Amino acid sequence: MGHPPYGSKLQFIESDSRMPRFAITQMVRKVIIVILLPATIATLVLWVGSYWNTILWRNKHHTQLPNFSVVFDKGICSFAWSRHVDKVTCDTVRSRVLGSFKVYTLLSREAAFLDEPAGFRIRREKLFFDENGRAHWGGLNFVWLSNVEQTNVTIPFWFLFALFLIYPGLAFIRGPLRRRRRRRRGQCMLCGYNLTSNTSGVCPECGQKVSAP
Repeated sequence: MGHPPYGSKLQFIESDSRMPRFAITQMVRKVIIVILLPATIATLVLWVGSYWNTILWRNKHHTQLPNFSVVFDKGICSFAWSRHVDKVTCDTVRSRVLGSFKVYTLLSREAAFLDEPAGFRIRREKLFFDENGRAHWGGLNFVWLSNVEQTNVTIPFWFLFALFLIYPGLAFIRGPLRRRRRRRRGQCMLCGYNLTSNTSGVCPECGQKVSAP
């Protein structure tokens, strides 16, 4: 039985439709870098801004439990969860501290919450306490809620910045070193295929044009 018409063309299209493994790897790496670079820049901006203003976000009104909030203040990023629990007999605190890293859970018979709506806020005023021990923050009122569990995780901004910067930084450093090593070993600059004795000027693995030896 003979070959179907345009068989060679169909075979060519089929072979091109299979993306080489190195191409998939490169695409994934680029996606990761595209995600992490803006995250690194945003972390740096929030880090610097936290020394001038208190930046916070809440998913709902602060007095509506359960709720979640994020606070950036003086180089520290704080995540907090608050919820109602069964009757609390006494105030208790469970905490773990490692330098600037803190995790603590507070069970309170009565806890003070800002009477503030949900959303994003930038506050220039600083929290302070008057001579009677009452808290004040930019004229906002505080509401006392009973039987509350508050969990707080505190992470320094320098750690988040370094965490987001590690992969893009290694990628920018590793790229020139990898190209230099492949050039010295006579490999394809794109996929690393061994081009020893290759005289076609094209890498048979990825199709990249190369200089004939």
